[in-house]
Amino acid sequence: MLHEITKLHIYISKIYNTNIVCHNSLIAVCSDKGIHIIDYSYNLQCYDKKLDYFETMITAPKYSPVSELFENSFVKNGVRNSELVQMILDPTLWPHNNQLLNEMTSIAAFEWSPINFIGNMDSAIAVLTNVGCVELFGPNRLNWSCILNLSLLMKNNLKELSITKALDQTPTNAKELQEAAHALATTAICWADKINKDHSCYFVTAQKNGFILFWLLRCQEMQVEAKLIGHIESDLEILHISWVPLGNNKFLIITSDTLGKVFAYVCTVEDNLITCLTKEELWQYRDKMIAKHFNYIVSDENIILLYSKHRHFVVQMFDKNCKLKSQEVTNINDYKITDIKKGQNNFYLSTINNKLHKIEIHHNYNTLKIQTPLVEIKESYPTSELHGIGFSANGALCMLALIDRKVLWRKEPFKIDLLFLINSTNNHDFEVKAILNNPSSKLTNQWDNIEILRYKTMKTKMLPNLDYKQLLAESDIDIYNLKVYYILLKLYNNLESLCKNSSKGSLPETSVEVINDRIHASYASSCIENIHKKYKESNCILEDIDSETIYGAKAFLDYYCHKYKKGLPGTLDPSVLEIFKTDHQYICQCCDKEIEGFSCKSGHLNMFCSLTFTPIESDNYLVCKACGSLARTELLPNNPTCVFCDLFLSKNFNK
Repeated sequence: MLHEITKLHIYISKIYNTNIVCHNSLIAVCSDKGIHIIDYSYNLQCYDKKLDYFETMITAPKYSPVSELFENSFVKNGVRNSELVQMILDPTLWPHNNQLLNEMTSIAAFEWSPINFIGNMDSAIAVLTNVGCVELFGPNRLNWSCILNLSLLMKNNLKELSITKALDQTPTNAKELQEAAHALATTAICWADKINKDHSCYFVTAQKNGFILFWLLRCQEMQVEAKLIGHIESDLEILHISWVPLGNNKFLIITSDTLGKVFAYVCTVEDNLITCLTKEELWQYRDKMIAKHFNYIVSDENIILLYSKHRHFVVQMFDKNCKLKSQEVTNINDYKITDIKKGQNNFYLSTINNKLHKIEIHHNYNTLKIQTPLVEIKESYPTSELHGIGFSANGALCMLALIDRKVLWRKEPFKIDLLFLINSTNNHDFEVKAILNNPSSKLTNQWDNIEILRYKTMKTKMLPNLDYKQLLAESDIDIYNLKVYYILLKLYNNLESLCKNSSKGSLPETSVEVINDRIHASYASSCIENIHKKYKESNCILEDIDSETIYGAKAFLDYYCHKYKKGLPGTLDPSVLEIFKTDHQYICQCCDKEIEGFSCKSGHLNMFCSLTFTPIESDNYLVCKACGSLARTELLPNNPTCVFCDLFLSKNFNK
């Protein structure tokens, strides 16, 4: 059973069919004003008995690629009433009136790029408006800024293909205007499933005239270059599109059109050129129910495709040649299906009447069996409609987007209620055990569990039931356990300031400074071991940054051993330290005297890199948005992570 732990309100000016798309720690929620990006606050010192988030927003772009068609066109001389009606009913023709364009433009769809498209493990978000504009946005300090307006490039690229004659000249009548506008306006978008080895990525747009365009996007320093590398011609407007990887440079493009049909285009990639091999019809009926919410499962022999058609849930199983093996069509509860999303291990389906169903798929060679048991939610929302669902990276959090349709006696603003739910059957110790049993031994993608752990600790005023002495003892050889202990120590300090009774639990070591130094010492030891291994594999060649890191790490280990009267931490062999006879000199930024160890003789403070243990001498540096630890910008191409929390460091302190 799920129960609500936090509710956020997003105020809107009119009823809007919202949607949620989760991507790592980011949650994107669509409203009539734009896209709201919600992220964890990464603040372990928060005392609130609810989840702690901060929010930024992307305003809906007001640009349209069709606007230039109305410059010096026949429209300025007046049009017939029937043509004016068509221009008002068709959103792609709204640019004939700037006031109408600015007032009516809204978000139609948005998709997250694969991880590390921008670099430093960041992603861009592609935004499609109802007037056919496609723009890409990336994180920039406190905001999200446009890094590419793909619609600006649409006309010139389509002219080079010579597939739309209407773009070669200024439209002289309504028919030519509509043909040109439908060629420029985009109706659906999707990304490839992952980036390429050179950090480029494939992006797909479907135009209103039915054409499918393939783009190669490459991002450098928050600037994106786009190149058209293929196209598919079709004659029906495509409303939804999805990329399904098959391996061996082959993939499927799944499309749904206005008639309700579903097609699969078998495509191949070779030398960054995309060609279509065959076209297969997956749903042949013209039922006018548009297929939405495409999801897929790809196994060695089969492709299982999941999607909705209004009130019906469709599951189809194909072979790798898109030949149908089995099909199941189910009416879930006779209400409109609003979303289908994948959790950690299962798919989930939501309906407009606030019902959440788990999708259980059982299949063998030629048969499918589908079960959709109801997921119980403790709270009830009888006057609300459920429009979207989402799940955090580890499935620990479930998000619901509700719109309250209750008739109010007085005028109050409409709002989207974003609910955060957790499994009520999980006890207080569940999250910390999930963090400790993390196979990656990195905290990078564990912040949903960490945030729930903080919430439960603040609510119960108790630490999880754990053997902390053993955890601290194991941390001598495992830095990951030490980082988990560091998190628990911060929560302990929160409780220490709130309550003085012993029921909160106790820790064997309560000094943050001691744990900080132990983490740094373990990291310095592992750095020297890794550089030593790299040194032997590269025929005893030592790069400049590695030489500085060795020097700084040795200096910190000397400081640590002298301060705490201990030997070298971890498994570091003392003989390794004798191999490297590096020596570097650094100048104090305050008095220009030489720094000895980590300070000058006058005791001035200098900024030090937490990864290389050397001074930061530039005004540009990297920072962790959670811990505030610093690092040198030269490390950015290596996607550096924080020593304490494993979050990726960034130039922009977006908090």
